Amino acid sequence: MSEHHTSTPSAGAEVAGGRLPNLVIAGVTKAGTTSLFRYLAQHPDIQPADEKEVRHFLPLRYDEPIGTLAEYAAHFAGWSGQQYSMEASPGYFYGGTRIAAPMARDLPGVKVVLLLREPAGRAFSFFNFMRSRATLPQDAEFGPWLDKAMALVAAGEDQDRSNHPWSGVGTGMYDRWLADWVETFGDNVLILFFDDLAATPKQTVARVCEWLGIDPAPAADFDYGIENQTRQFRFAKLQRRALRINRANVLFLERHPRIKRVIRNTYYAINKGRAGAAMSRADRERLEDFYRPTRRAVLEALRPAERDRAPQWLTQP
Repeated sequence: MSEHHTSTPSAGAEVAGGRLPNLVIAGVTKAGTTSLFRYLAQHPDIQPADEKEVRHFLPLRYDEPIGTLAEYAAHFAGWSGQQYSMEASPGYFYGGTRIAAPMARDLPGVKVVLLLREPAGRAFSFFNFMRSRATLPQDAEFGPWLDKAMALVAAGEDQDRSNHPWSGVGTGMYDRWLADWVETFGDNVLILFFDDLAATPKQTVARVCEWLGIDPAPAADFDYGIENQTRQFRFAKLQRRALRINRANVLFLERHPRIKRVIRNTYYAINKGRAGAAMSRADRERLEDFYRPTRRAVLEALRPAERDRAPQWLTQP
């Protein structure tokens, strides 16, 4: 895949409800998709959805029906001529062909971005995220969680909806789905790495803009504050209430990121708990050994331009 793709972008398809997206950040979870969405949403040629995770295609991951295209288009009703309309639902990745094929059919010419992250550290981040959402007990320990998560992988049950809180190990096996996306979208899929976005966000976003065929110059002045950091809480009831309030006001908060940041920082000052213990060396080694076949398969699946900038976690033996 050429690193700088400059073909004319496909116009978002028109339906009764409005315009459909022609740019989708489709994966993976806990790999910087929220930050990338926020960064790109600042570009004058990109219209963000009224909420980051529209999740229109997500039910297909579980062989469930999805909503109408008119309902999907309603999330982009504010379009005012931008070259791209964008959403970011990182759970799409894990549907593989079940999601990629219908997306290609319903969104002809759509550009798809995938972000990959070192899978062992990502599994630990996912575990802490489940704790921060009060989905797992606040005093949950990583070792027992890891035992259950790996047992579910072995049983082929890790991607069942009911097992979502323990899915963070299986979803790091990127080779289970990566080929589906590359084969479906070809040069219209861009693979990025969390490492680059975290270390050099401005350059990474400029690269995305060049690939999209839009001016990268505005990226120099974007706000590159980190988004969606996982933080633990002190009071579970207050956390659940805050999550409900956030969901009820998601549209306002998405459109006013600086206000959201002030509210969030004030809330954390009241209800921020202590971070959990770091991943033990034994658990780290266990996961690195477990993911060795995944790392090898992903590296082999990358195209030359992607392989040239592959991070160390992919190239290590």
